[in-house]
Amino acid sequence: MSKQAVSEAIRQSSEPKHRHPLRRIALVATAAIVLYLVVGYVATIPVVGNDPYWRTLRAQPGDFGLHAETLSFPSQDDHLPLTAWYIAAR
Repeated sequence: MSKQAVSEAIRQSSEPKHRHPLRRIALVATAAIVLYLVVGYVATIPVVGNDPYWRTLRAQPGDFGLHAETLSFPSQDDHLPLTAWYIAAR
């Protein structure tokens, strides 16, 4: 092996090896997606389930300029009260 070939081999082995830029982009994108999913899951825990806060109505049709009749009747199978608004078409 010539002296020039040996020095070239030493220079190449001492240079830092860089990752492929596409691989780095893929890793960052994967980390961002995982973070988005985890934060989204944690943030929606209060919404999911039978939370009374989300089961109550806050707005009424009159708040939006609509005239509505409130209808209520028990269900046939388990007699739970069913309540709804009837809004007639214009």
